[in-house]
Amino acid sequence: MRAAVYQGNQQFAIKELADPAPAPGQVVVDVEFCAICGTDVHAVMYDIAPVGSVLGHEYSGVISRVGSGVERWRVGDRVVGGGGEPPPTLASARGPRFNYRNEGFPTERIRAYAEKVLMEEWEPIAIPEGVSSAEAAMCEPCAVAVHAVRISKMRLGDTVASLGRRTDRPPLHAGRQGGRRIPGVRIRTCSGQSRGCSQVGCERRHRPHGVRCH
Repeated sequence: MRAAVYQGNQQFAIKELADPAPAPGQVVVDVEFCAICGTDVHAVMYDIAPVGSVLGHEYSGVISRVGSGVERWRVGDRVVGGGGEPPPTLASARGPRFNYRNEGFPTERIRAYAEKVLMEEWEPIAIPEGVSSAEAAMCEPCAVAVHAVRISKMRLGDTVASLGRRTDRPPLHAGRQGGRRIPGVRIRTCSGQSRGCSQVGCERRHRPHGVRCH
């Protein structure tokens, strides 16, 4: 299979890697769509991703191989690459968000900047009927935005601040959806020179790589 392998110094190389073979309790997912997360952008921008790593964790695909003992999935099932509930033996002391917390950027695990991904049976979640594979690839970033709104205690009519530009979190950061305003969200444009901006340190002259307040 082909994969985009990080070479360091903000460079990738397309390389041929061995196709993964599922062990007992594992499945192989053929990647159809993979989004580019801001985590990966920063890992490359600041060159903190390990050389030899294959990034990509916002993706969808189709199960192509099933290991022995797998009961939940069949070949041909459409899945989101992640989001499943880990078994108690893998639970983190700091909660279920253990992927990058526990693993960081592992060089031994091939992620979705490749044609195939090896996963444990519990890791994927099924794509519902009527949801395209392209839409399903945005499940993780949308879940992050929804979770943030739920724990924010925002109410309809509240005034909110949108800091930075995160195109992979459109419902939360842009305040618009499908070209329309989200009900109850008021948008305020930041000039980068206000007292509030100075307090949070987002003056345009201090932001790296041309990132601007908006």
